[in-house]
Amino acid sequence: MGADRTTPATSGNGAQHHHRSANNTNNANDAFRSNNKTSLDAGEWVSALVREMQSASSVNDAEHRATNVLRAFEESTLEQAEIEIKRIRKQNELLKRAVTIQNARLKQSGDAQTLKRQVAELQSMCQSYEEQLATAQRNNYSLGVHLREAMMNNTNGNNRNGGPGGGSPFGDPNRDVF
Repeated sequence: MGADRTTPATSGNGAQHHHRSANNTNNANDAFRSNNKTSLDAGEWVSALVREMQSASSVNDAEHRATNVLRAFEESTLEQAEIEIKRIRKQNELLKRAVTIQNARLKQSGDAQTLKRQVAELQSMCQSYEEQLATAQRNNYSLGVHLREAMMNNTNGNNRNGGPGGGSPFGDPNRDVF
């Protein structure tokens, strides 16, 4: 992140030394990152960042610590996002299966509704045909009765002219036609 900004401390003889070495800072931050990979809430991340900043011995150390906290935050966020994405994908697959099943049921229901409608139409047609058959049977019976009466009248009298008791059950035939 730029030049080393570690604040040097001077001893009585003018020699400079660092409060902490870079290796110690990296080791502490690696320990922080490995211990804090679990999901923390916002307040816990802020507290962790503040603790790390308070523990910093120099600006350079603070930058390293902040970088490590932010990397740990990023890793944790990515892990949580991956977990959430997997959960959403599973839920999406489940919903897709549910929609497929529901569509199949609706199609069956639609097919069943179509069949019910067709059955109702066929029953109506059947009822109509039964009524027509009953009417035809009554007419047939009536015609049969009239035919028998006419035949009985015909056998009782031998009138060839077709008059009462005559030869034709339909009355006098037209002599010009026959």
